[in-house]
Amino acid sequence: AYAPVRNWNPNLSEGIELIINKCTAPAPENRYQNCDELLYDLAHPDQITKEYRKKQKSKLRTFSIFAICAALCLGGGAGVQIAANAMDKANYAQIVADIQNTTTPMDERFELAREAMKLNNNDPVVLESLIQFFWNGPDFTSTYATEFQEVYSMAAFKEIPRTEAEFDLNLSIAQMYMLNYVSDTAGGASETRTRMDGAMAFLQKNNAAIQSGQANAYKQKQISVDYFTIIECFSAYLGMDSNSGSANPHSEESGASGKQAKVDQFFEVCDAVVTGHSTSAEGDVSQETLTSRESVLLYSTIMKVFDQMKATGDSEANLQRARDLAEKMNDQLSVETIQDANNPGEETGKALYMGQPVTDTIGDIYYRLVVEFKLNYSKLMGSSASYSSNEGGHGA
Repeated sequence: AYAPVRNWNPNLSEGIELIINKCTAPAPENRYQNCDELLYDLAHPDQITKEYRKKQKSKLRTFSIFAICAALCLGGGAGVQIAANAMDKANYAQIVADIQNTTTPMDERFELAREAMKLNNNDPVVLESLIQFFWNGPDFTSTYATEFQEVYSMAAFKEIPRTEAEFDLNLSIAQMYMLNYVSDTAGGASETRTRMDGAMAFLQKNNAAIQSGQANAYKQKQISVDYFTIIECFSAYLGMDSNSGSANPHSEESGASGKQAKVDQFFEVCDAVVTGHSTSAEGDVSQETLTSRESVLLYSTIMKVFDQMKATGDSEANLQRARDLAEKMNDQLSVETIQDANNPGEETGKALYMGQPVTDTIGDIYYRLVVEFKLNYSKLMGSSASYSSNEGGHGA
């Protein structure tokens, strides 16, 4: 049986013991997900102890008492309301901090999120914190997705984003569904459909904001349109039977010609994205320069669609078009590998876009996505060999 490390060396602090426990946790999602998290806790081991969190809550209670006293001095209902607002604000700040704490257990994280939304459902930071955790941590499983949806349903902006931050949050959730969603049970086409349906639910909210005109100045407006168009086209394509007609109620096309029309539209948008000319929902073509992070996310989404096209046995002509476009994306993406200091014999590294690091963080989500992209690229191109991080792309 596992014995706490302080049983062997009582001189070690509680914080160091908690860090070691997290490093050796049986469940991968309960371990550190990247070096930055581990390094931060190593630099601040006193901030993850139970005593530290107890002191923080004690400070919160002390603040609340002072707030109540101040309210009573002010007198009347107005003073009491001021005290209540101050308490709620302090409670909310502490809950958000606990959600963002890397040592908070997963089930407690969602419960805290629900508490925070009851105090303030106008602030997207709670949902942003949950999404950031999944980008840097465990897979976005169907169980976690259900809990996340419950928290999202409490938001005041659940119908349509009212600010750019809420708009960007919806886009990030859609990307999470497409790139990190994993079904607890089924896989294959069923999982692909769930990914697309989940992503489209949030992209449609953004589309409503775009159509109303409020999102015209948002920086990620065009990227959201690109995602919507790519996923909508392929989702409609998957829902069509080339012989019996369309199974998609939103499609006016049917049969083999309808399926191919959707594929043609899909490739047109994908090619526009890769070459830097994006097509809007109204059919207008505009010059677009993606950041390196945006490119990794969007290219990874396109490659997942290509992988599904290959799995469903699409025509050789369409698969060749996919290979041609994949080659262009592959030339822009690569990884710089290093030996993983925490796991001898294993590699980690940084994602590169056009030969330049996407971020300075080692082993982050962008690195993992590019590695997955390269694996799917090898399958699409017909290679049965295992992926080597030194193959293909600038700087690899």
